[in-house]
Amino acid sequence: MGHPKDVSIGGIPGYSLQIFSSKASTHELTVAIKDLKQTVEDGVYFSKFVLEEPDGFIFEMMIDTLINYDFRHLKIQGDNEYLFQAGMSDSFTQKEAERLYQIAKSAK
Repeated sequence: MGHPKDVSIGGIPGYSLQIFSSKASTHELTVAIKDLKQTVEDGVYFSKFVLEEPDGFIFEMMIDTLINYDFRHLKIQGDNEYLFQAGMSDSFTQKEAERLYQIAKSAK
């Protein structure tokens, strides 16, 4: 079993992606997304889901009085899974998170 790998892509304001690659814990996308949603929902800053799709979702977080958006998009290919999310060191508006989510969905 290999170690998880992650890649950060950014450098342009409003554009920051983090991609995690690891051995797939399941080949059932619906199970994997359900688990991801539960993990996010259990987070202390989680507010609500703003978009839910079979392979990912966008959600809102409230940190003190600041609203921030993030997403998770999951691809399972062979024995590997690729988890896309917004870069962890930046804050994003809903529109920026939606744009990054669409970029992640188009990744091959």
